[in-house]
Amino acid sequence: MRSLLLCLAALLAAGCAEDSGLPEPTGKGTVRSINAIPDSAPVTFRIEERVLGNGLAYKAASDGVRYDDFDYNFNFDAVLVPSEGLERIASVPLKVEAGQDYTFVLTGDVASPDIVTWQTPEREFDEGATVFQVRFGHLAESLGEVDVYLTAEGTVPVAGNAIGTVGYGEILPPVDLTAEKKALTVTSSGDIADVIFQTPAVTYSPRVAYILTLFDGDQADVAPYSVRLMTASANAGALPDTRYASTLRFFHADASLAAADVYGDEAVTELLVSDHAFGDVTGDIPVAAGEKTITYTPVGNVGAVLFEDEITIGTGTRNNFIATKNPTNGDTVAAVYVPDRRAVSTYAKFQLFHAASDQEIPNNDMLEFLRIFVVAAGTPVTEALPRFNISYGQLAPPVLLSAGSYDLYAMEPDSTTPVAGPAPLVVANGDVVEALLLDTADPNVAVFSLVPAP
Repeated sequence: MRSLLLCLAALLAAGCAEDSGLPEPTGKGTVRSINAIPDSAPVTFRIEERVLGNGLAYKAASDGVRYDDFDYNFNFDAVLVPSEGLERIASVPLKVEAGQDYTFVLTGDVASPDIVTWQTPEREFDEGATVFQVRFGHLAESLGEVDVYLTAEGTVPVAGNAIGTVGYGEILPPVDLTAEKKALTVTSSGDIADVIFQTPAVTYSPRVAYILTLFDGDQADVAPYSVRLMTASANAGALPDTRYASTLRFFHADASLAAADVYGDEAVTELLVSDHAFGDVTGDIPVAAGEKTITYTPVGNVGAVLFEDEITIGTGTRNNFIATKNPTNGDTVAAVYVPDRRAVSTYAKFQLFHAASDQEIPNNDMLEFLRIFVVAAGTPVTEALPRFNISYGQLAPPVLLSAGSYDLYAMEPDSTTPVAGPAPLVVANGDVVEALLLDTADPNVAVFSLVPAP
């Protein structure tokens, strides 16, 4: 019995069919999943109950994985109510055929998604081939049919030379192209002047099968549309739209740093923010991607430098720049990160950055943490467990909350006296709330500062 159970458990990996009398595979096919629901919770993709893709947010895809040509149930789970954990939202039975490539695309509503299956033969390249294969999928629900161009570096698209026209939910048939740097241009169908998306020239390697997929942008994107690139086996990430700048948002969280003018270069010629004082938060400021020197000077005085930092800005990204204090020496330091701004329709997200330097408590040469409580409004904090622990200078993972009213508290590990809170927090499903924990004039007291929407 134990041997039979082990064989059954290994069936998905094609383990012991020969000895058990189970059917023998004749080959393998490739399977993956794409989450194309703009406001959905992250989705877990499974073959039977084995995880193939964990936490697939909107626009994300699982890696392509090859499995034996058997019948399977492909399952999809997501958190719809934070207190209830993962729920099964969809299942699809499929007989995997040898030599076939399957992509399950989730569309519609996350509580009851529609699933479209893209299928094509797996691509096998001759040794020494100099071409690559590309398929282009259209998952931008707000758009009608689009024309797709892939042109060599330095050339412009020419009407009539599109690799195809594709509508929402569809994918173009595979096309072989010479491997070299190519730029992607997406236009409205029949109107080459109406450019929807345009990438820089990207190197496409020979003997690789690629999938390019167009999506509507979300709150985290700088462009209105997004394109993701993947290979037959791996999810490679986003391609930028060259027409849109990245952004920086500045947070002044160092109480010992005077109000400052903020420049985007060492020569202090690119003024980004004027008179930036403690507690201030800017909107999103367009900046060029790449290496950048951020310089803080006294207000109206470019002859002195209060603080300077070298950073790298990713192409097509939104970035937070938080000026905080190094408690060890009192110098200003910066934390730079890409915030999680994507809204989810079924719950709210709350994310905290700990910038209260007075609450960085040395303990045997280790940084001690604060316990953060998020409790239903009016609930005694003594009856609750902390939602997370956080050390100074850290960004906590998002807390998922159902719509409602809450109180925020921060406490030291062995204390029942809050160093911050109660602070009210009211959220609706779909909200994304950023907050900072800041110093006050009293070194024993910190304050939760909710960040306004950009």
